[in-house]
Amino acid sequence: MHRPIAGASTGPDKTRTISIRSVDDLIHVAAARNEPTPVEVRLEMPAIEEKYRRDLERRLNRTLGACGCDEGAALALLYLLALPLLFYSQLLRPSSILDWGAVVVGFVVTLLIGKLLGAATARVRLLRLIKEIRRTLLSPQSTGGT
Repeated sequence: MHRPIAGASTGPDKTRTISIRSVDDLIHVAAARNEPTPVEVRLEMPAIEEKYRRDLERRLNRTLGACGCDEGAALALLYLLALPLLFYSQLLRPSSILDWGAVVVGFVVTLLIGKLLGAATARVRLLRLIKEIRRTLLSPQSTGGT
């Protein structure tokens, strides 16, 4: 069931905007990763230096938008580049339709593994970034970056 997130609004292009004004609002950022609607985060924290705040905002939005597709495509490209080498070296010699099917299944599995790895690393990056923002806000002098 879809529940609206506090501090969130929907723009005309169906992109939801989440305004973060305090450390307590950061919990909404992690929850937004699972939302089907694109999410844009705005950090409205005057305690953080403007340049650093914009950098954090950019990194948050980029990380929230990461789905693992780039990593899946990169791994698939590597697979496609390796195939001719394996054929040429005769380490891979598909001779039947089942053998060729296994080559295709290997390609699909490579795509899925890349996507899952990309999504997992994006989640880790998001959690690290949230910790960085929390640390910055809770530090005695939260004016700039580390």
